[in-house]
Order: sequence, then structure tokens, then C-alpha cells
Amino acid sequence: MEPTLTLIAPQVIAWRHPRPVGAEGRCIGRTDLPVDRRKAKRLAHRVRQAARRHGWPRVVHTSSLQRCAAVGQHLRRWGWRQPPSTQQPAWLDAAAAHSGLMPAVLMTLIHRSSSLFTNCV
Repeated sequence: MEPTLTLIAPQVIAWRHPRPVGAEGRCIGRTDLPVDRRKAKRLAHRVRQAARRHGWPRVVHTSSLQRCAAVGQHLRRWGWRQPPSTQQPAWLDAAAAHSGLMPAVLMTLIHRSSSLFTNCV
């Protein structure tokens, strides 16, 4: 009998923040620019709807940058929880530093590659 491979790993779903105000025509990197509050709320609604549809846990990790934190604030008002003492998991900062990628880029790569492992049982 062949051994069975079982992959047990947390699922990470990454969403891109709304377009920041004042970023037109330039690369902003880690520059902390605000987002339109209506766009932040609209994205939070989309995240909430997708979570309901797919049965995802109601947990949010965000960057401290305004463009990301604004969406997380809406989700927290609607009962989502954010793990204490950090807005971004420590493992993400360490992995980003090691890889040389920004945390948001690393999260996107994790999300894209996670689909490769969903059928491993």
C-alpha cells in the first residue's frame, strides 16, 4: 500500500488594497498614502462576501499602512478578529526579509502557489 501525502498548512488569502489617493503616475512602495473611505469599505464588503461564500475564517492581518489598515478597520467593526500584538504575522516579516520581497508581494505568491497543493491528499 502506497503512503498518502497529507498537506496541513494554514491558508492565506491576500487582497490588494484600494488605489491610494495621490499615487497617480508613481511607484509609492512603502509610502503611507490614504485611500478613499468608500473604496476601502467597498473592498471590505467584497472580502466579507467571499469569506461567507468560501467558509473562510473571519481573521484579518493587515499592514499598518493606511491603504491596508482602512480595509481591516471595516472588517473589525463587523466582528472580524485581528490577532493581538501585531497587525502582520511575525513569520511574514521574517520571510519577506529573507526573500527580499515586500510582505504584500510574498502573500500574493503564497496565495498563487497554494492552489498547487489543494488536491494533495
